Amino acid sequence: MRADPPFRFLTAMMGHCFHQDMDLEAETVPEAVALYVRGLTGEAGRALQTDIENFQQQHADDPDAPFLRAFGDDLDPREVGLSVSDFLRMVEALVDHPASFRQFLEEDLKTEFPQLRHCASACLHLPPMAAEARRLEPSGARSRPHALAIHLGALPWDDKQALLAELQQFEDLYGDRASQVFGKRWLDLEASGFGGFREFRQFAELAAASECQRNGSETIMKRLIAALLLAPLWASVTTTIFAILSPPPNFLEGVNRESWIAMGAIMGGVLGYISVLAVGLPIHKMLQRRDHRSARAYLATWFAGALLIWLIAFIAGFVRDGLTFSASYLAETIVNRPYVPLTFGVVGAVVGGTFWAIVRPDRAPPPAC
Repeated sequence: MRADPPFRFLTAMMGHCFHQDMDLEAETVPEAVALYVRGLTGEAGRALQTDIENFQQQHADDPDAPFLRAFGDDLDPREVGLSVSDFLRMVEALVDHPASFRQFLEEDLKTEFPQLRHCASACLHLPPMAAEARRLEPSGARSRPHALAIHLGALPWDDKQALLAELQQFEDLYGDRASQVFGKRWLDLEASGFGGFREFRQFAELAAASECQRNGSETIMKRLIAALLLAPLWASVTTTIFAILSPPPNFLEGVNRESWIAMGAIMGGVLGYISVLAVGLPIHKMLQRRDHRSARAYLATWFAGALLIWLIAFIAGFVRDGLTFSASYLAETIVNRPYVPLTFGVVGAVVGGTFWAIVRPDRAPPPAC
């Protein structure tokens, strides 16, 4: 049974505001009414107020029973803590001042949680959840928890931290009633696969942490690859400068100057990349395991690593003449020409310093998630 024709404006409002998809448009009954009356013309608003006045006059003794017979399929005001008279007075007031709807909310619903509200509308109601899932993940969301994980993955760092802070604030504010209040405002968490609000918050924190860790690992890997590609170029620069300043050795007497410089650049590059992969990368892993992440640690260890490479290369180059000769020639070089091993060490330190400056192991992963 519907209301008599004289109440057609009240009937239109009830049908427009309180339908099965109401929660996609408004969080609360006062907000739903405010959204509706905002779109009315002045004349239509006054007609709605007239309908309410006429209804109250005709049913002054007992407005509840006639109202529920007429509109109970749309809304029973008692379910949201209002009597029929209170509900009708609220509608009259909102026609004049739609923005004042917050004064009619229950105390539990007055605190603003913008990130939680956005999360609920984007992920937890099924139609928007499906649209969000299609945008962020082609296969779509398999469940509401999966939709929440997708939503968290798409949030900028600041918004993600704001959402996590609001989750904690919501739980601190409402305590054991958090699940009930959240369900009243947005969604029944137990029916949605979360169990309760605490489990919902913990799931969000774990999903956000997992996303941050994944993004941080990707960033670290990109920096490591960049360091492995760029840092060894110092070795090529050094050998190129050496080739420019020095003539070709006797066994390359027929090689012209340009070819000698090109050979120097190529040999330095090959030596640099092999050395960084064979010695520099293990040094980097060792320093990380021992939690030595400062620039000084990298400069010192890469200096020592370059000296080790020079020592091995020197001995290997003269070992065919016997170990005794190799050892004596090594000692003579260190004593009379110390700039030779020192040059290797300094270049190694520069390569290590460049590697450190690109990877920055002293810093936590940036908040890219």
